[in-house]
Amino acid sequence: MNKLTSGIKSDLIITTFGNVSMKKEEGDMKISRLILFLSLLFISLFLYECKADWKKDLTELGFYAILDGEAYLLKFKNLGKGNTRRRLLSTEFGEIPTIKKNDFILLYGDMPEGPFETTVEMLRYEISQADNTYIFGKSLGEIDNSFKVIPMGSFRGRKLIQLIPVDEIVDGVYFFHKNVGLNSDAYLGFKIEGFIKLETGDKTPLREQVDAFSRVREKTTRTNLTSLERAIDFFIAQNDRTPNDLREVQTFSRSVYVESDAWGNPIKYERISDSKYRLISAGKDKTFNTEDDIIIKN
Repeated sequence: MNKLTSGIKSDLIITTFGNVSMKKEEGDMKISRLILFLSLLFISLFLYECKADWKKDLTELGFYAILDGEAYLLKFKNLGKGNTRRRLLSTEFGEIPTIKKNDFILLYGDMPEGPFETTVEMLRYEISQADNTYIFGKSLGEIDNSFKVIPMGSFRGRKLIQLIPVDEIVDGVYFFHKNVGLNSDAYLGFKIEGFIKLETGDKTPLREQVDAFSRVREKTTRTNLTSLERAIDFFIAQNDRTPNDLREVQTFSRSVYVESDAWGNPIKYERISDSKYRLISAGKDKTFNTEDDIIIKN
């Protein structure tokens, strides 16, 4: 064998074994990366299960508030009137939970149903600072109008449904309402905070969206004033005089109306004569006799 042939074979052997060695190192590296990926995935799943440890608190079927990874059972309170109550006493419900970003409401099991296949509806209430009561604002219809409904599988053979407030929902007090029987109904209360989207991009500056939110409150207040005006006008038609105060309207009228504005302050009623009156909201600054007062005169 000459030197040239010997040199070629030696180079071939070195190159071949070098390639095999490099491929083995690449294979080992891929295996190491796969092991690392699976380890991180396992840790993530473990942390998620720890965070979702609220499942251990699911002691009975119904609605739960999932707050900071902990589950709190929400119970309906039967108030026995059989129709939507205009005013709810805060003392009847105690401290109600606040649903914030990253929190949600969980339905464990099936959606409750009432007589004649009635289902749960969502109601918005205003807080009356004057007497610390919740005053009916409006019905928002069925739950899926106000919540993103997301199936979460099952637990102990029962469905888990995640309810996340939609981005457009306004901060405030809400109640789930259901009929229990022909002459009774029940309420479950909670607050929602921080879900309305306030974009900061060039197209829709934050200031513009805050102003839009304020206009929504003003519109809601005018609606409240109009509903109260109708109740007072009905009183006048039946009694041939204006009421002395809103308590007279409350005991006389069967229509639904709200005695507070969208900022949670009582609407002021001023009797001018037997046929004239006016209704005043203090407006955004919550102070009467300023330029942002909202006034309706008959």
